[in-house]
Amino acid sequence: MIKLSADWQFNVLGVSNYLSNSHPLRFYFNFIKEQSHKFDGDIVESGVFQGHSLIATAQILKSINSTKTVYGYDTFCGFPPVYNLKDDPKYFHDLFKDEQITSKHLSDVTTNLRWRELLSESTLNASTISSSGNFSATSRSCIERKLSILGLDNVVLVEGSFKDTMAASQHSGPSNVCAALVDCDLYDSHIATFEFLWPKLEPNALIYLDEYYSLKFPGARAATNEFLATISSSDSELVQFPTPPSEFERWGLIRK
Repeated sequence: MIKLSADWQFNVLGVSNYLSNSHPLRFYFNFIKEQSHKFDGDIVESGVFQGHSLIATAQILKSINSTKTVYGYDTFCGFPPVYNLKDDPKYFHDLFKDEQITSKHLSDVTTNLRWRELLSESTLNASTISSSGNFSATSRSCIERKLSILGLDNVVLVEGSFKDTMAASQHSGPSNVCAALVDCDLYDSHIATFEFLWPKLEPNALIYLDEYYSLKFPGARAATNEFLATISSSDSELVQFPTPPSEFERWGLIRK
């Protein structure tokens, strides 16, 4: 394996800098580095895009001499053509009315949308609000080239819609999961991911919720809260990681 150590190396290859103490995913990466050896099971990433965090996780596992595998689920061609109504940015107002987000969260959402619409000179929706658009600027072959360059053999890419691949993987994918990164943005993708992951999670395993505090995708919080309402509160804990006021909130879900 080629070890990355400088910012420019991570940037050139499009890999998250898991050595950084300020990276948005530092809590997730630290869990992999410091806790994953305590659990049976592999690691799942739901929503891979260009493989930034997926490859970083694979590198971490190699650096700690772990034999765990990272399973990356994605269409590798962008968002699906059909969206749930809860993916519309306007649904943030419904979340606020239901007291699922704060007034500050809604204010930040409104400002973000207004600025992005002014910059793009168009009305944005779920498929256009992200700076990455509908996430079609990726390919499985590109990620496989990165893995080859870095000499990583501990990744399994699972291509297709989540509702199909995760249903099939209940029997053919990882039998146990010790950690997962959920970064699939949309409502239906979150629901499929939770239903797939929950029976496989080891006790005290972590699901890192990358979009729970989102200014773009309300379906992520809606789906998470709806799923939590279907399971016993004694089986789960929604945790907020400590971050400075200038940074987005970071959240995770622990399987008790």
